Amino acid sequence: MALRMSATVTTVVAAAYFCAAALALAEAPESTSLAPVGRVAARAVCGAEDRVESGVQGQITVKERFASGPFRAFNCNLQLVGQAVDHGATKGFAIVDRCAYFSKWYAPETPADINTGGVVVVDVADSSAPKVVRTLKTPAMFDANDSLSIHVGRKLLVAQRNDARLEMGKTFEIYDVSDCANPVMKFSGIIPGFIMHDAEFTRDGTILWTSSGPDKVDAITALDITDAGNPKLLATWVTPDKERISRFHGLSVSDDGNLVYTTVGRHFSQEKKSFPSQGIAVLDVSQVNARKRGAKIRLLGGPVFWSDVGHNQYVVPVTIGGRKFVWNTDIDGAVPTNDSKATGRDYTAPALASRAFVGPAVTPEQACRSGRPPWGYVSLLDVENPRDPKRVAAVRLEVSEPEHCLAVAYDPVYSSQGYAAANCDVDNYQDARMMVCAYGEAGVRVFDIRNVDRPREIAYYKPPAVGSAVRVGSQYRPDLEPPSASLRRRYHSGDSVASAFFAKGGREIWFLSYDNGFQVVRFSDELIAKEKDIFDRDITCGGKLRGRYGCNR
Repeated sequence: MALRMSATVTTVVAAAYFCAAALALAEAPESTSLAPVGRVAARAVCGAEDRVESGVQGQITVKERFASGPFRAFNCNLQLVGQAVDHGATKGFAIVDRCAYFSKWYAPETPADINTGGVVVVDVADSSAPKVVRTLKTPAMFDANDSLSIHVGRKLLVAQRNDARLEMGKTFEIYDVSDCANPVMKFSGIIPGFIMHDAEFTRDGTILWTSSGPDKVDAITALDITDAGNPKLLATWVTPDKERISRFHGLSVSDDGNLVYTTVGRHFSQEKKSFPSQGIAVLDVSQVNARKRGAKIRLLGGPVFWSDVGHNQYVVPVTIGGRKFVWNTDIDGAVPTNDSKATGRDYTAPALASRAFVGPAVTPEQACRSGRPPWGYVSLLDVENPRDPKRVAAVRLEVSEPEHCLAVAYDPVYSSQGYAAANCDVDNYQDARMMVCAYGEAGVRVFDIRNVDRPREIAYYKPPAVGSAVRVGSQYRPDLEPPSASLRRRYHSGDSVASAFFAKGGREIWFLSYDNGFQVVRFSDELIAKEKDIFDRDITCGGKLRGRYGCNR
C-alpha cells in the first residue's frame, strides 16, 4: 500500500488576500534499473581546422590535460569570438538584450576574498569585445549564485543571499534592468519566511516561484512581485518528511502559470539499501496563480523517481515537434570525487558506500562495477499528460555510458560535477530544434533534438585550462588551497562550464565557466550552411532577445 504524506503549510497574509498551500505526496514507484535512459548522442562531424577531442566523447584525456605547450581550447564547429578576460565566475548567470550578468565566487570564511564577490555586468553590444561595465555589490548580489534570475519581458533581475552567518544573509533584491548596462535597485530587504535558491517567473512576470535548495528548509514559495518595489509572500510549502521527499533544487512554471515542475529528491535508506533517488513532481498551482483566497497547491503528477544518476539540478518545460517535455539535469553519477573540501559535499566512505554499495572503501573502479553511468546527464520527461510524467529519452555523451566508466573514472576532474550536465537552453522553447548544455569539464555541447529518440551532437567548445593561474572570482582558487591539497585542487587541467544560453538569433552562445568567466562562441559558417534545416529561422523578437516564454509581449 502506498504511504501518503500530508504537508504542513506556512501561510502569510499578503495585501488583502490569503493563500494557503496544501499538498499530499504519494510515494511513487521508482525505476528499478540502474542503466541510463535514452541513447548517446551521435558524435559531431567537425570542421577541418577544429581542434577536436581525442578520447571518449566529452572527455579531456590525461594526455590532453598535461600536454606540453600553452593551454588551448578544444572546439568543433564553434569558435571563440570574445571573452571578459581575467574575471573568474561561479554559478549564477542571466542575459537580457545586449547584457550578461554573472556571479563571482565569494568565500566569507576567507578574508582574502572579502572584496571579490558580486554580480558582474557585461555589455556585449560587440560580441568580439565584451565590456565589463560594473559589479553589483549590494547584499543579495554579493553572493547571488544560483538564485540569479531574470524576466526578459519586465526586465527584472532578482537574487537572494542565503548566508545566515552574516547580518545581510537572506537579503532579497530586485533590479530594474530596462537599461541593461545600468541596473536600478527597486527593492532590497529581508522577507520573513522567504528563501530562494533557484527561481522562475510566471509568463507575465508578476509571480516569482522559488525553491529553497538542497541544504536549507526544503520549501517551495510563491512571491507576488506585481509591484517590484513591494514584493509580498503568497504561500510557502515545507516538506513534511525530509528523509523521503526533499531537495527542491530547481523548478519552473508552465506557460499558463498553472503548473509548477519541481525537482525532488529522496535520501539513501540504510535499511532498504536503496540508492539515493531523485525525480520530478508536477504541482497544480492554479489557485495561487489566480490569487484565490484560501488557495491550495495540489499534487497533479508524480513524484516519479529514478536512481541511475543523482542530485538533479534543473527542470524546464519545452515543446519539441509539438510534444510537451521537461528537461532535467543530473550531476552525480557512479564516480566518486573524494574531495569534500572542493565540492562542499559529503564524500566520506559511508556516503560513498551509499552511492555504489561496494563496501566502505569505494574506489572509482569499484563504483564502475555498479553498472551506473559515470556522470550525470540530461533526461527528457514526457509531460504531454502532466498527471503522468514519464522519463522517456535523454541527451547523453559517451562519458555517461557505463561501458566507458573505467576510461573516465580516474580523470583528475576538479568538482563533483565532473563531466555532467548542469544547465541547458534551447533555441525556441515553443518549437525546439537545438539544445545547448553546460556539461562541466566536457564543455559547451550543442545537440540537434528534433528527434528525441536519436539526438545528434553538432558542436562543442571546451575552454582552455588555466593550470595554477589565479582568476579572481573563480569558484576554483588554487591560491587559497593549502600545500597539502591534491594536485587537481592546486592545478586545474580543465575548466568547468556552468551555464550557457543561445544569443544573437541562435548564431552565438554566451556561456560561463569558472576559470575563464564570460565567453562568446559562434557557430561556423560551414555548419550553418550544412545544417540549413536547423538554422533557417530567426529566433529573435524584432532584434531583441527571445525569452523562455517567447517574445514576452
